[in-house]
Amino acid sequence: MAYDIEYCINPSTKKSYFNEYLEQVDGTTRKLLLKHIDKLKSGKFGTSSPLKNNFGNCDSMYEDKVDFGKGHRIYYRFSNGKLTIASAGMKKRQRHDVIVARGILKNKSTSI
Repeated sequence: MAYDIEYCINPSTKKSYFNEYLEQVDGTTRKLLLKHIDKLKSGKFGTSSPLKNNFGNCDSMYEDKVDFGKGHRIYYRFSNGKLTIASAGMKKRQRHDVIVARGILKNKSTSI
């Protein structure tokens, strides 16, 4: 089963937060992150897990772990057959990135 993907848009730059993150990483990491998006889109959630309450109320948020380099993460919500990609980050900034992603999803403006 294929899922629709939508990306949360940064209102000040008109780009998705995810694409802003992609602009900060090297080409190999960028390809791996996009490959993980393709896997999520096709329903392969192998490295995904729901965020637990140790990050506060995560409102059904998930993280997809990209086991490469500095431990990249993709933060998203799954509902009604649609994946909403909030943003991405690294393991060492996980707590901060989860808080930011939660805020992005709460106040989301999206584009497919």
